[in-house]
Amino acid sequence: MVQLFGERADRADYLTSAGGYLGAALVLALAPLTLLSPTERRWGGPVGSWWAGAAAVLLAVLGLSSLSTGLGMDEPTGPFGGLNDGVGGVVLWPWCWLLLWAAGRGIYDRVRAR
Repeated sequence: MVQLFGERADRADYLTSAGGYLGAALVLALAPLTLLSPTERRWGGPVGSWWAGAAAVLLAVLGLSSLSTGLGMDEPTGPFGGLNDGVGGVVLWPWCWLLLWAAGRGIYDRVRAR
């Protein structure tokens, strides 16, 4: 972890990092669900879903590594910096909204087509 300010990374830094990695892994794990929609154009096909799946696994591994490092530290965590801050940092960006909307749309269309 590159620390751009402060003396060293503390527990809150690692937990925020873990939240960001795990939040991004969850968003990318939902990406293949966009292909469930029978009416939508297949914008990535199997290749796109393999890339998204591989990236989700990599981010999950990085998130679990940061989580284990952060939880192994004895320092108390202040009011800022934790899993919620990391997840919020990922989910608050509009490009994630589009992917989450497309995954929800794919699930909705698949259920409605039955």
